[in-house]
Amino acid sequence: MTRNPPGFLMAVGILFCWFAMQFIMGMLLYGAFPQLQSNLWLNLLINGIATVVIVQAVLKHTQYSLSSLFDASPNQFISTATVLFPLVGLTVLGSLWWFADLQNWLAFYLPEDEAGMAYLVELMSGGLITLVALSIFAPVVEEVIFRGIILRGFLHHYPAHLAIVLSATLFAVFHFNLYQFLAAFVLGIFFGWLYYKTRSLWPCIFGHSCYNTAAYLMYDGETQFQWNTLTTNLFTFSVSVAGVYLLSRILHKGMS
Repeated sequence: MTRNPPGFLMAVGILFCWFAMQFIMGMLLYGAFPQLQSNLWLNLLINGIATVVIVQAVLKHTQYSLSSLFDASPNQFISTATVLFPLVGLTVLGSLWWFADLQNWLAFYLPEDEAGMAYLVELMSGGLITLVALSIFAPVVEEVIFRGIILRGFLHHYPAHLAIVLSATLFAVFHFNLYQFLAAFVLGIFFGWLYYKTRSLWPCIFGHSCYNTAAYLMYDGETQFQWNTLTTNLFTFSVSVAGVYLLSRILHKGMS
């Protein structure tokens, strides 16, 4: 039985503690070993330790089980993967192009974020560690935190549409990148809707991984604006809309 599901203030507190732990551990380690400041493997380790501590604390406080964070019905994983994963992948991959122009639009009107761009270039240039972080680590960790814990808690306190919007807003804000805000918010809405309909993190993790992996593979090191054609944006947007429509039909009928 769940007790003390997180509301908005508790969710903000969870996120603050999560990032504060990473910051403090980083300051201590990098202060003692300054040569390790650009070590992405160490950054991943710090993030992992902070995540384990926070998740364990939340599990104890809420009496969630670890398995229930991922799927309310673990025995349905095969049917979930078979039916939903292809459409989730189609929807997310279709969004890459028009999301890119959303980010271009923000970058065009907002002040230049030199620190954010420098971090992006460093991250995307990490080779294997970047692929592991973006394709496996980040999708699992972020979906556990933002959907498995925060959205699940919000659904106990607020109407579903408000819970999804609030969790998506936190997801976007805590990316700490102005240029990515709109894309992260839209993805947060989509993944939140998927979680609400399925009560499973697996479609969310799969979609998150597809998006990050494709974005990494498409990254060419160019930081200047590269606008897509109107035809490209309309086509890829239509693909995403079609994917959401088909998913809604399937989820409305229910999976056998």
